[in-house]
Amino acid sequence: MQNTNDYIKDTKLVSEKQIATDMGISPRTARRLRQSRILPFYRVGKSVRYSREECHRALQQYRVKGAGEETTVRRASR
Repeated sequence: MQNTNDYIKDTKLVSEKQIATDMGISPRTARRLRQSRILPFYRVGKSVRYSREECHRALQQYRVKGAGEETTVRRASR
């Protein structure tokens, strides 16, 4: 099992602008998703950084299934 420090060293962290571009959303939307705790993030000093892999994995729970796929609806917790 990998400890937290090793995991962070192996994880490429990107800025809010970069994660927004990767996901096809605006930086403002990325910020709102972070503030509502939907997107996981790291605070490095005063900077906010994201792991692409973790963000994409976090958003999978909000994916709407297509026709022919199992249609389980999951609501966001508030």
